[in-house]
Amino acid sequence: MKQVSILIIIVGMLSGTLWGTKAMDPSTYKIQKVDVKGSRISSFAFTSKVAYIGSDSGIKASDLNPPLVLEYYNRQNSGLPSDGVTALTVRNGKELWIGTDAGLAMMTIGLIDATIPPNSPFQNAVISSLAADKDGLLWISAIREMQDEGGWIEGMGISSYDGKSWKSYTPANSTLPESFIGSIHVDGQNRKWLATYYNTSERDHGSGLCSFDGKQFSIHGNGKSYSSVECLAVDNAGKVWMGLAEYTEEGLLGGGLACFDGKTWTHYNTTNSDIPGDLVSKITIGKDGTVWMAVLDTDPMYPYSFGLAGFNGQEWRLIPQEKLADQGRQISCLATDPDGKLWVGTDNGLAVVSFPEPIANQEHEFTPYDQPPVIVGELRPEYPDTAKRARVQGTVVLEVEVYDDGRIGEIRVKRSVQGLDESAIEAVRKVKFKPGKAGGKPVNTMVIIPIEFRLN
Repeated sequence: MKQVSILIIIVGMLSGTLWGTKAMDPSTYKIQKVDVKGSRISSFAFTSKVAYIGSDSGIKASDLNPPLVLEYYNRQNSGLPSDGVTALTVRNGKELWIGTDAGLAMMTIGLIDATIPPNSPFQNAVISSLAADKDGLLWISAIREMQDEGGWIEGMGISSYDGKSWKSYTPANSTLPESFIGSIHVDGQNRKWLATYYNTSERDHGSGLCSFDGKQFSIHGNGKSYSSVECLAVDNAGKVWMGLAEYTEEGLLGGGLACFDGKTWTHYNTTNSDIPGDLVSKITIGKDGTVWMAVLDTDPMYPYSFGLAGFNGQEWRLIPQEKLADQGRQISCLATDPDGKLWVGTDNGLAVVSFPEPIANQEHEFTPYDQPPVIVGELRPEYPDTAKRARVQGTVVLEVEVYDDGRIGEIRVKRSVQGLDESAIEAVRKVKFKPGKAGGKPVNTMVIIPIEFRLN
């Protein structure tokens, strides 16, 4: 095995040992901002060609590729119960089911008029989640405001609808442990997974993860005190991924990311992993199995949004919040479309993240050099304003592949400083290299580049 020489190029003084989530190389993903006229995005549903986007101003229909909103549906032009859309799902490939803050409706895909299902028990209820199973059943969870009790709200458990009749499950008539259900997901075995959550108008702090096999509800203890499941997704292997939380006197306390494989629980938090924060608010499974999640810190007053974190079972990556939304905005919903793109809704817009295939996937052999590669020009990283305001400083250390023609290959973050990694990577992408040489000939080599960010 050949020994590979690694050149260390010093840029500034080396300081600090801040390790954490690695910012993704910006060249490995593409972000497209989609004009949704400042709407708060709540939900997504997809067909093979169309993305349906739920918002506080109705439904927007977008081409899947490229993302482009072409049609709008609302209370005025389609007869929705309300413009406040809260949940969406597609059933049987033909029906778009719409949850709003004033009840449930259905639109036949390709038509514009919405209909209210007969004898719906959800008149004027706020729909919190919708899901369709393999038997064609629609599953619904909702909450209702009790007008005669001063605005008190109650959870409505879950209900199923087969197109003709309704069936309701509550703690009063079944073994369902909790009436507040925030999310419903159906796995490959047609089992329904339910995220129960804490509601401030109730004393119950949630019952954790729950499942329903069609006959019996089961509660799955997670071995931790976190009883509120903030979000939920199921991967192709049947593993359930979720963000956990607990409500304390100080406010919401994030419990990090949890995984349940049917028998065993695994927990990831800021003390045992590189997850950037302990509050996971939204979650989806990428086409390649990567778990993508919106991650915040746990400050009860002003939670800081780190952005979109990805975990493939071994490594953590981060797409910073400022790349996805304006400063101060938070991710309000998250979904993966049939092509593998991530649809990221915020409280003021929409971003679609795609992952282009590399131009070349050939493997490169790295050779010990006699003459090191040399940077052509000046390396001038920009100091992000957000990092300046937060008074973040330190040294980002990058490992850079420099090919024998001077091109830059993969850039790996060897030492991370929160909020500065991407600026360092972008700075290196902008410069050119004279390749290293061995025996007088250009060779592929690797370069270690520390880049210091220091406040004056």
